[in-house]
Formats: sequence, C-alpha cells, structure tokens
Amino acid sequence: MLAVAALARATASHAYAYGARRLGAPAAGAARAVSSRACAVSRDAAPGGNNADAGEALAARLRAVAAATPDRVAVVTPGGEEVTFGSLLAHAERVAGSLRAAAVASTRTDGDDPDGDDPDTHAGDDDVDVLRGARVAVSAVPGAEFVAAVHAAWLCGAIAVPIARGHSLDETAYVLKDAGVAVFALVPESREPDDPSPAPELRVSPAAASAGEETDDAGPSGFVSQSHVGTRPTQLAGAGEHAAALEAMEAAGTRAMVLVPPAPKKKKVSRPSRAVAETAKEKSLDVAVGTRDSDATRSETIKAIGFVSPTDGALIIYTSGTTGSPKGVLHTHASLYAQCASLCEAWAWRPDDRVYHCLPLHHIHGIVNALLCAHFAGACVEFAPISPRGFAPRTTWSRLRDGTDGSKPPVTVFMGVPTMYVMLLRALAGAAEARPREAAASAAAARALRLAVSGSAACPEPVMREWERLTGAETLLERYGMTETGMVLSNPLTPASARVPGTVGAPLPGVQTKLAPLEEEIASASAPAARETRATSDETRAKKNGEKPGGPGSFGSPGFDPKSGPGELLVRGPGVFARYWNRPEATSAAFAEDGFFRTGDAVEAADEKGDSWRVLGRVSADILKTGGFKVSALEVEAKLLEHPRVREVSVVGVPDDAYGEVGVAVAALESDGAERNTKENDEEKRKRADAEASALRAWARGRMAEYKVPRAFIFVEAIPRNAMGKVNKKSLRAELDLLSGGD
Repeated sequence: MLAVAALARATASHAYAYGARRLGAPAAGAARAVSSRACAVSRDAAPGGNNADAGEALAARLRAVAAATPDRVAVVTPGGEEVTFGSLLAHAERVAGSLRAAAVASTRTDGDDPDGDDPDTHAGDDDVDVLRGARVAVSAVPGAEFVAAVHAAWLCGAIAVPIARGHSLDETAYVLKDAGVAVFALVPESREPDDPSPAPELRVSPAAASAGEETDDAGPSGFVSQSHVGTRPTQLAGAGEHAAALEAMEAAGTRAMVLVPPAPKKKKVSRPSRAVAETAKEKSLDVAVGTRDSDATRSETIKAIGFVSPTDGALIIYTSGTTGSPKGVLHTHASLYAQCASLCEAWAWRPDDRVYHCLPLHHIHGIVNALLCAHFAGACVEFAPISPRGFAPRTTWSRLRDGTDGSKPPVTVFMGVPTMYVMLLRALAGAAEARPREAAASAAAARALRLAVSGSAACPEPVMREWERLTGAETLLERYGMTETGMVLSNPLTPASARVPGTVGAPLPGVQTKLAPLEEEIASASAPAARETRATSDETRAKKNGEKPGGPGSFGSPGFDPKSGPGELLVRGPGVFARYWNRPEATSAAFAEDGFFRTGDAVEAADEKGDSWRVLGRVSADILKTGGFKVSALEVEAKLLEHPRVREVSVVGVPDDAYGEVGVAVAALESDGAERNTKENDEEKRKRADAEASALRAWARGRMAEYKVPRAFIFVEAIPRNAMGKVNKKSLRAELDLLSGGD
C-alpha cells in the first residue's frame, strides 16, 4: 500500500525526481557480438535486409486460420458482441471491394499520378491491383471493424497505416501526407454499438470537393459522393470525427474515404469467400502454434486470395524520432509473421486464450503483441469498453472477476503499460478498504491469468512488488521491444520465479543481439548505483570461489565489456523493419555496417551469465517514454514554438514512478504587454506562472495528443546554451533539480 500511495503522490505532484542522466552515442565502428543466443539471422547484412529470411506472409496465415476455424470467436467488440473468424474475413472481403472502388473512382477523377516513381506502388491495369503497394489509412478504433479494415487493405495488396484516435487534425494530416495515403478507411467511433443498421460507405469525390458541392449520387458499389462538410474540430475522436477526417484528408491531399460499416455479429455468422475456404479445406491447413504451412500450401493459399509476397509492405506505424517529426516504420508481411511466431513460441499462445485488449492500436504493443499474435494462434481478442477517460481500472477488474465466477469466458492474457498497472493497484487498494470481498475476488482473478505482461516503458520495481503483494500473482512478465524491431528481449514465461523485476530478460527466438560501446565518459559514469551493486556481487562471488575481485570478465572491471556492458543494444533478425518510409538517410543511419539495427537504448547485463538485461535509458535525450508512449521532445518543442508568446523552449524528460518519464517544458516567454508590478512578491509570481502554464497547456492540448503535452512548465528569462548555440539537456536537468529544490 505504501508503494501505491507513493506513486499516487508522485503522479499528482509536479515535484519530480529530476537529474536523470544522459547516455552518449556509441563510438563509430565499435560494435562486437555478445548475443547469448545465436538465432536466425538474415543473410543480407544490408540495412533493411533483416527480414529477407522470413519466408512466411502474416496475412496468409491469419486468413488460413479464419478459413480453417470460421465459427470460432475472433473478436469481442467493446459493446460485448462476438464476431467469428469467418464473419471477420467475409467482412474484410467486402470492405476490400469498397476500398478498390473508392480508389478507382478517385484515380479516374484525377489523372495525376500521386505516387510518381514511388517504388512501393505497383499499380496494374486491372482494378484488382489498383491499391497494390498503396497506403490505406485505418482509424485505430478498437473493435472488429478496425481488424477487418486492416485485413481488407492486405487483401488489396496495400499497406495499412493505423491512425491514432487521440491525434489532432494536424497530426493526422501529417501522417496521411507523409505516407501518401490513397484511401482513408474511417471506423466511426460515435456510432452506437447496438445499432444494427450498417453505416453508408462514403468516398470523397475530388471533383465535388474542389467545387465545394454536395452530391448524393450513387457511385460504384453503392458509394455516396460527398464534399468536405462541417467545421474544424481539434480531435478526430467523438463528435465531428467524419468532418475532421475530411479536413485532414483535404490538407494531406488524400483522395478517397470509405466509412467502414459494422461487422456482422455472431448471431449472423458469415463465411469467407469460397476460394479461401476451399483452399484451406483441400490443403488441411494446420493452424496450430509453432507449425508452418508447406511452401505449396502457402503458395496455393496466397494465390486463392489474390495476395502478395511475404516481402511486400504490410504496415506503417509512426514513431517519434530524433529529427523531431514522426517517422513511418515499414514492416513487411514477413517481419510481422516473424514477430508473431517468436512471441507465440516464447509466450505459448494457444487457441483457447482470450486477451483483454486495452492498448492503443497504432502502437506495436497493441497491434502486434495483443492483437495479431492472438489471431496468429487462433485465439480471441476481447476489446475493453471505450471510455472517454481512457483506461478504466475498475471496469477491468470487473471483467477479470466475471471470468473467474463463470458469468463470462475467462480472460487468460492481459497486457498493459506500467501506468495501467499503477491504476489497477490503486483501484485494488481502494477496494480492499471499502469492499474487501470484491478486492479478494479481484486478486483471485489476477492469479488466474496465465500471462500478465508489462511493456512499452520500464515498469518500476515498486509496482512489480506491489502487484505480487496485493494480488498474490506471479511476477509481471516484463519485456523489451521497439516499433522498428518488434519484441527483442523477454523474461521467461516459465518458471515465473526466474523473472527478475527491473530487467527485461534474454533475446527472444529469432533475435540476435550485440553491444556497441557508449562514449567513454558516459559509459564510465552510467548507472553508478547499479555498478556499485555489481561490484558488491563480484566481491561476494569472488570470495565464494576463492578468486580475486575485479579479475578478468568481472563486472568490476573498468572499460567496455562486450559481454556485460553497459553499451548500446544492437539488434538483428527476421522481425526487424524494412525501412523508414521515404527516409533513406535515416534508414541508413539506423543500421550498422553489418546490418544490426541501432536501438538507441543503453543496456547492461543483469546477471553474470548474461542471460538477462537491464535497460539503463535512451542514448538520446530527445526521446521520452511516458505512460507507454514514445514522444519526441523536438516535435513537442516545434509545436510549442508556434505559440506567439513562446520565444524559446526545451523539453526534457524526467523520471516519474507512475508514467516512467514525463515531459517538462522549460520556456522563455515574450512579454504579453501587460504592466507588471515591480514589487511583485513570490506568491504573486507563482500565481502568474501557474496561470501562464495553464493557458499554454490548454493551447497545446488542442494541437497535439494528450500524452505529448508537457506535464509541467518552468519559465526562465533565457535557456542556457553552449558556445555553439545548443542546449545541453543534461545541464538543463541539473538546473531543474536546483529549481525544484532537489525534491
């Protein structure tokens, strides 16, 4: 209870533990192999060639599962309705037809080629291929419609681009334009879940839009042409989402939209097309985890559904980068297949699993770990009810209890970010005082979970310990991964006693790792507390074994140790992404000469065998991980500088028990022209600063996602800079520590 109370205080307060260190970039050409597991490695060492050996196509696998088990429940919607694999695939086929029709209509209206010499666009003469290689945006609204729309894009040979629910209009327009999206598959969020009537499918007619006219003429496949309508809202979710999407499309130059209709529920089971079903039946596709279809079977399946090759693009997820603007991370069907196969093996996914899905669908954690892996294994994904307040811990506890008392199917898998577990623990601690029987039932439900995973940010050890203490459940399984790589490291599934809080485990199947040295002055000063612990451990071990402390290979040895670090983690394997979208220079810089991807994270061995790793932090100070989201400080700074009163600003990340890290903006403001009392006392200055901070925060919330808005603002006359005019964020953190009184 003490840990939960401390975390609650830390979250509510602006007095954070300042002074987080900055880790340096690796020395050029200094990487050495240190992987404890020699796994499948790409033959092609060139940047982006990591997935060349993964000869499986994810979408073909998922459609084979659907064809082989059409009556099995694939999705439970936020409203509680069940959708089978067969209905999901049949719906995807219908949506795919709508996507093609919208694309054909838009290209016939405008004869210009939107992609030019884009190598990822392979338009054919046949309308079936009109979207092959093109990008299809899908609004990431939890439910069967999102899943079907992603599958529909893949049926068209297109690349799916999830659009975050909470992003502003500007942020959405940026993704649409940067990805060169051809069609926006909008999943309505405001439609009532029990509404049985299908929504109309809409496309934007460029001619009508440019003329500013509204039309309701029936187009191809029953489409309704419609021009841009409505006023400009600040967010896509909620009221005005359709109008907001149209405006974002107009700003980005996206030509067509399809409004995805509701998927048929279990009471009306649909079947996939005969081609897919017969292929699965004739070939007796084995969809058990860990099996692989033969080359002939896979080829026939792909041919039957008109699919693409494993090396074709499948998914672009946008992630923040050190350039300040989000970068599109392109994964192929092969790399996604490799990620799912690796996790299904390591975490023993099985068809009778049911995951309670509470994660965003525009992140690797939510879309691959919790969604695609479940369907890869033939398991059920139950989406949590959509709440305007975000994650709902009491609703989550209630659903978990329903699975143990028999009123609903049991949930076997739960995945969350550390902030979610903090909220669950707070709710459980509160229930223990007010409703002890409910709290006891919740704890029993936690113990009944087969697998509870924490990721997307480091989980504080007090949270891990409090989870064990309050629930009596096994230690949370913590893992490490990135958008670019999928999951890389993981604590073991079994035995649970081998999981070590504060560590992220060993390389997953199919993953190869090694370390690159950090800058000498940074490496020698990194993680002093951890290094002191290691030295003590070395001394104890040496005495026990009759050795001299500090001998060769010991943790106490000075300098870079390629077997224990600290060093920058480098990764290679079939699950690594192909490239950054339209950023060849960034792609090249992200890979070492031997094809290993530079993660930008510093790690060190957590034990003497090198079987488990501890993440020390980002090599770059410009990436923040807050509440499971990755945020570019430079992107936030660029947006804040658009405010007329912000003269200069620097955003830094500071540690936070509940969120892992939170952003603090240090800003110098232009005068607002108001007369100031030259004898203003400290209390008056504080009130004025609070008012200015509140106004800036409100302004920022209308222009960026909530998780990107700095948690605190500190106002200064000028931001310290070096002789080159650059801000030293390490020094700035030290200044913040002084400003906060060292709290």
